[in-house]
Amino acid sequence: LTSKMIKQILFLLFDSLLLAGDCPGKKNEHKLVTTKPDQVDSVPHGKKFIIRHDDDPLMHLHVAVLNGTAYEMGFAMGKMFKEAIHLFMEALEVFFIDGAFAWEHDIAKWMEDWEGLSNKEKVEMGLNMERFATEHYTPQRFFDELKGIADASGVDYDKLLKFNLFPEMTRAICSIVGIWGNASESGNVFQLRALDYLAEAPFNNLAVAVIYHPTEEGSQHFVNYGWPGMIGTLAAYNGQVGIGERAWNSGDDSHSSPFGQPWMFVLRDAMQFGTNLEDTIDFLYNANRTYDIRVGVGSKSDNSFRAMQYRHTDIALFTDQNYSTPFTKEHPQMDGVFYWYKGGPDECMGDTIKENYGKLTPETIYREVAPLGKTGDTIMAVYDFANDDVYIAMAQNFRPAYNNPVFYMNMTEWWAVTTDDSTERIDI
Repeated sequence: LTSKMIKQILFLLFDSLLLAGDCPGKKNEHKLVTTKPDQVDSVPHGKKFIIRHDDDPLMHLHVAVLNGTAYEMGFAMGKMFKEAIHLFMEALEVFFIDGAFAWEHDIAKWMEDWEGLSNKEKVEMGLNMERFATEHYTPQRFFDELKGIADASGVDYDKLLKFNLFPEMTRAICSIVGIWGNASESGNVFQLRALDYLAEAPFNNLAVAVIYHPTEEGSQHFVNYGWPGMIGTLAAYNGQVGIGERAWNSGDDSHSSPFGQPWMFVLRDAMQFGTNLEDTIDFLYNANRTYDIRVGVGSKSDNSFRAMQYRHTDIALFTDQNYSTPFTKEHPQMDGVFYWYKGGPDECMGDTIKENYGKLTPETIYREVAPLGKTGDTIMAVYDFANDDVYIAMAQNFRPAYNNPVFYMNMTEWWAVTTDDSTERIDI
């Protein structure tokens, strides 16, 4: 080895140690899960699959493929996931209502002013208020799907509806990342949606990817990542556009209102009807918005990414040129890079992206960017638009998603799965 080569090796070694030392987490070294899915159930308008981890029987991902009207898809979901939906509802009730004291700091500010009520009473009253405040603004398709789920599974419809409004009342900390152009190895756009809520939540082992093929006019297919019975969008992708959010825990609700369409339903509609940045942003702009959150949108046709401050009162757009004012050492400006870290400016995420600038790939994002920053403890999803791939990890077995094995889903193959009365295995 020449002295020049030795210096280069020492520099790279020192740089990598420095990077690791500045970051709270560690790389995700798990083998990517590419196991073929097994079909385990089939009903009219729906099929149910499971993707298993070859080496860890406790790790798995259920996938539902649905087709039809909102009610038909809901009924198929309720039929195939009846037991899981009941377990999910029971876990929600224990965790959110009976255990309301545990997340007192997360409740909406307008609930804090209700004196003389326990947190449990605040939550129950808040859910009733949210139902009243959002009902007029919510498209019928959401009520129809929930009715289908309730009819097929036997869960209480009113309780199911109110449980779907929980995100309107809570605050979480999440991260949004968009990579494109000169920042990525291929020049293509990638997106990270990292949901940080609670890896130990009792419903996390019920994780499911729900692929929708709505027959409503103007609709397109999309995949929603979450839990059975929760129909709004936290992380979703439709082959053309991907979306994720970051709840804004500023303590200032002056730009929020309970009156409007629940934000999880708005984001889902954006996936059902959005095809590029322009029409997706227009859809969000014209929505009857409720609470102050942040939204990230990536687009295949635009090969780009935008983020927005989404509030009841207004919307503000952000790019790689203006997402931090001013830019700092902890939050540097980089062309083709947008990120909001879960806790605000963070040197780790900026350093990790900068270290890999020009060679960023989906693998870099799920192995380094998210886990080194310990973001995405509940859901970690990476969208690769050019290849129509999603890399997804969910919190399971009390382990954060960013430390769990990542499941690979080629969505072109999944979009092609049809629903009928067959119970034969579908090779994907």
